[in-house]
Amino acid sequence: MKFYTKNLNGFLFASIVFGFAFGVIFPEFTPSLKLTGELFIRLLTLLIIPVIFFSMLSGVLNLQDSSSLARIGVRTFLYYTATTALAVLLGLVLVRVIQPGLEEGKSGAAAEILQGSAETGGDPAGVSGGIDDVLRNIIPDNIVEAMASGNVLGTIFFSIFLGIALLQLPPNASITALRDGVQTIFSAIIWMIDKVMLLAPIGFFALIAELVGGFVLEGQLRTLGDSLVWYTVTVMLGLLLHGIITLGGIALFFRINPLTFFQAMFPALLSAFSTASSSATLPITLDCLERRAGVPNRISSFVAPLGATINMDGTAIYEAVAVVFIANMLGVELSLTEQALVFLTATVSAVGAAGIPGAGLIMMVLILQTVGLPPDGVKLVIVVDRALDMLRTATNVWGDSIGAAIIASKEPKR
Repeated sequence: MKFYTKNLNGFLFASIVFGFAFGVIFPEFTPSLKLTGELFIRLLTLLIIPVIFFSMLSGVLNLQDSSSLARIGVRTFLYYTATTALAVLLGLVLVRVIQPGLEEGKSGAAAEILQGSAETGGDPAGVSGGIDDVLRNIIPDNIVEAMASGNVLGTIFFSIFLGIALLQLPPNASITALRDGVQTIFSAIIWMIDKVMLLAPIGFFALIAELVGGFVLEGQLRTLGDSLVWYTVTVMLGLLLHGIITLGGIALFFRINPLTFFQAMFPALLSAFSTASSSATLPITLDCLERRAGVPNRISSFVAPLGATINMDGTAIYEAVAVVFIANMLGVELSLTEQALVFLTATVSAVGAAGIPGAGLIMMVLILQTVGLPPDGVKLVIVVDRALDMLRTATNVWGDSIGAAIIASKEPKR
């Protein structure tokens, strides 16, 4: 088991290769794998609401109540929200320009293979009636019903509102115990995600084999390959542009040399790429920030851990591109309202994504459900997900690090 856990990345890549090969060689047997893949998707879906609720609540409570920490917390949250929003916007622009998943201007290559219907995803959450219903979804009249029905926007609003309310109460042992309890539950949920990801090689094999087998039986394997190439190019281009242009430009604006800073953070970025985990990279990130980049401990020890939990620029780009790509493959044209909902949900859910491998898949299922697309659509991007996960994690850590340097530059020297 230790060998398996230590070499999980290798097993994941192997499952992708063998799943693809099985789908090509034995396409007639792949329908029998449907239940295995479905159970893996259901495990991911099961954790959506708990991840969102406790991640958001924990993040707000960790701001605590001292004036200095509150000031740093507000600046950090504003920076993370702004860069994540820019990342989602960039992803949506690129995917509309490049249009991966469209074959000669036509969409729907995977509609029949995924049993043809976007309707299997259920009704879009607050989309059908326009922006008014989106706003109503943000403020539900029954939070229990909202959670039970998978209303993510309402869950996020309630979590943040509750966290702010708890911060207003006088500090006492009960509040401290509650904060510790929330953090403990959140840590337990991260443990659950970690254990679910141990099943990922099996789930990936089943999902990819079934997907590829379906395309082989329909004679459309080349269409799948071409679509995935353009999807991968779109995500990689988005990550590079955001990392170099957006984040590099923000660093220059605050008089931080991005090249010098990149050299200082290189060990952390390399670790993020190899582990695909912001949380696992955190000790190296802190070491690079403090010893190599000169960021004070009082800043780095707050900003970097918070960023590893709530700042997911790379994940946000991936989610924005993947949702539109899946919609194209299913023959679903997202309206402007639905695209706005993707922007809003991807921005806020990226803030709630835990910094461990596989959290992006949970957020992807979440956004698909929000705009009424079937969760099964996630199998269209799993083939290349692990490789892109490594790149987007490095982008996440790069954004965290620049944020810490910027916050430090605005704080008085001690």
